[in-house]
Amino acid sequence: MAIQKKPKTQLPVSKNEAVENFINSAPDAKIPASKGVVKGRKQQITITMDPELIQRIDEAAAENGQSRAAFINMSCINILDYGLQIAGKKKSSE
Repeated sequence: MAIQKKPKTQLPVSKNEAVENFINSAPDAKIPASKGVVKGRKQQITITMDPELIQRIDEAAAENGQSRAAFINMSCINILDYGLQIAGKKKSSE
């Protein structure tokens, strides 16, 4: 059997760092991981919607030349920037 050197352990720089490492290693100290898959600068999420709502979103997105994702993103941005406005049904121009 070959004699092996004892592996080097990295000691914390300071006592405060040792305390921080100890506290952060507790199971309840972990920060929950964010949900979704990161794709470039964006994060993919999953939502559940009524099929009729999806159909309406797809139709409105097509009218505006957008993808479903782009339409949902722009709708969310508009609501966050300008507030949610609840009004009557949009009148179609005939």
